Amino acid sequence: MFCVPSKTDILAEYNRLARFLSETGIIENPNRYSRNFPAFLSFAFHIQAYLMALPFCGGKRVLEVGCFSGYGEKILLSSAGEVIACDNDIKALVSAGSNIEAENLRFLAADAVQLPFPDESFEVVIAFQILEHISPARVRGFLREVKRIIGKGGLLLLTTPNRSLRLLPFQRPFNREHYREYTLKQLRETLEEVYTGCRIKGIRAEKWIEEMEKERVRQSPFQVYLRSPLSRIMGNGPPGGIRSRIRGVMNLRRGRGDKDRFPGDGDQFDACYHRFSMEDFYQTEKDAQNAPEFFAICEKRS
Repeated sequence: MFCVPSKTDILAEYNRLARFLSETGIIENPNRYSRNFPAFLSFAFHIQAYLMALPFCGGKRVLEVGCFSGYGEKILLSSAGEVIACDNDIKALVSAGSNIEAENLRFLAADAVQLPFPDESFEVVIAFQILEHISPARVRGFLREVKRIIGKGGLLLLTTPNRSLRLLPFQRPFNREHYREYTLKQLRETLEEVYTGCRIKGIRAEKWIEEMEKERVRQSPFQVYLRSPLSRIMGNGPPGGIRSRIRGVMNLRRGRGDKDRFPGDGDQFDACYHRFSMEDFYQTEKDAQNAPEFFAICEKRS
């Protein structure tokens, strides 16, 4: 029977993630982060991806590439026969191993483009929110490496954010760890270089959730086309006087930087959490281009 976590379970896992992000210096204030509902919704989108993966994993040997702190493994184990979860972040793996133990679960360190497994070792490989973290020059190598370790008829299940809903034309990803984000067309073209006939679904939610997600990632043209380029110029070390003037101009129209992206509002959190349900999320193939996240199903046919 599939494990559909309650929203209380999801909140507990989200709070654990907040503590881990704070302990590793990724965020400064775990309490503020944990009380930010848009950030919680972003986490819920990730949980929905694991729920969508369950029907494909029944009784199978599954590898997750990029498991991070392991919040998806409890869900996967309710369906898969065995789960190997890997990441190149040792601290994340330690956190994951302390959170869940099972005889049919193993965590290990590995590079996504050099996976330490023999050919055709797995029936399903999961790579959620990984593609955007790989440089474009290495993406094809990653897809081929995954194909190598999947048996014939096996699947790669992959998620990545929808560039069209997050970024303006020519905008760089605001997440500095993202090399590239993809439109539906770009994702399909990229995957088809290695896997023919991929299906791409969209992970969608009720309108109020999607509107909150859009607001979380929205940036003004001023921020994208002026403030961010000026920040990069400053980073290259202009003279101090010029740097001060640039900073003054930017502060007149301060956009959302990484530290400002999660403003935190306890009252908003309580009201929205009461309204929230995982039943608010759904998948669609026909309307995938309007989804905040893509869910790709890639089969190894030869």
